[in-house]
Amino acid sequence: MAKGQIMTVSVVVVMSVDGKLTRHDESDIHKWVSDEDQEFFRPLLASHDVIIMGRNTYEAVQPNLRLDQPIRRIVLTSHPQQFTEQALLDIRKARSSPDLSNSAANGFSSFDVSTDTSSSDKTVFARVNSPLERTILRKSSIKDRLEFRNEKSTDLVKRLKREGIKKVLIVGGPRIISELLKGKLIDFLYLTIEPRLFGQGVLLLDSFPIDIELNLVEHKELNKKGTILLKYSLKQTQ
Repeated sequence: MAKGQIMTVSVVVVMSVDGKLTRHDESDIHKWVSDEDQEFFRPLLASHDVIIMGRNTYEAVQPNLRLDQPIRRIVLTSHPQQFTEQALLDIRKARSSPDLSNSAANGFSSFDVSTDTSSSDKTVFARVNSPLERTILRKSSIKDRLEFRNEKSTDLVKRLKREGIKKVLIVGGPRIISELLKGKLIDFLYLTIEPRLFGQGVLLLDSFPIDIELNLVEHKELNKKGTILLKYSLKQTQ
């Protein structure tokens, strides 16, 4: 991003030593990342105004997503209505669940929506009667918590800047990161390297020619096993 601009855009990823963001085709990184990486990640998340992710990343983190936390998350997908409807179903089920110790239930329980948990999506949404639900469906957004957008990542970042947002964090995936790199819209990269080799898995970037110089801002050994955190600034000019 050009020098002098107020908003900063950062990317945070965790990978194996051989550069894989996932273990083979397994989407849940929580099964192999270190506790120390997660201890670093949580306050980083909370320190940003907006979190951006793709559909695959959202589906991977959704079981642990807590909407009671005041974090604005934007999911980029070509099917925003579909994901909005599923989020509303999750809210309804959470509010009707007797087990509010469940993380999803805790995350959704504060929302004033219908508790109809019919197995048929069409049946459920034919009977939407909560003003909040109607607003969520119309805007594909749970205000200040979760939004689903069919929008180019570069256009979204520029729009957020116009809104006055100051800190944006990109948590995946490769297509979004690649688009923002091409658009010269990334300022910082937080990279955690876990001492593992996977051989197969998702790569950080899509395949395209690139040559961007990185400047090491900070490095830290997170544990005695050899998990390393690196923070780079990107030398890109508009």
